Parts: sequence; C-alpha cells; structure tokens
Amino acid sequence: MGNTQPTPPSGELRAKGTLDIKDSRTDKSYSIQILEGGVEGDTATRAMDLRQIKTSPEEFGLMTSMRVMALSSGYRPHGAGSSPRSSRRW
Repeated sequence: MGNTQPTPPSGELRAKGTLDIKDSRTDKSYSIQILEGGVEGDTATRAMDLRQIKTSPEEFGLMTSMRVMALSSGYRPHGAGSSPRSSRRW
C-alpha cells in the first residue's frame, strides 16, 4: 500500500487562462491574465493589469476598490464620523 498524500500548493502563481473585458465607454476589449496558485490554490488577476483600461492616454487607468471592506460591519471609511484611527476596526 502506497501512502499518497496530496501535494500542498507551492504559493507560486501560474497562468491559467485569460479574462476578456470589454469597456463599454470606449468599445475596446482587453485580455487580462488569470493566475492560479497561491497558498490555497485560488484563482486571481493582478490589479495592475487593469491599469491598461483607460478612456484617454492621459488617464491613470482603472483601479480596484476595497468595497468589500466597506460593506463589512466593522469598517467605516475615513470621514464617516470620528477620527481616521477609530474608523478602522479590522
């Protein structure tokens, strides 16, 4: 009997495919690489890859948001009441 144990993920990210995005503002299409790996074997994209999505060359590019944090019960963004230090509870 062989004692076969699953190999834990290495933490390295590997290309798994692409995510195709069409910007309705400009009608341009973009291809963002999907990565697989990490500690739990999840899939992800790099936030910096979204920066290529712009409406003009001078624009900074599309950025991500931490909206998930804002929707959690223990988070209030700066300016939502008291001091910035007390507004972060995560």
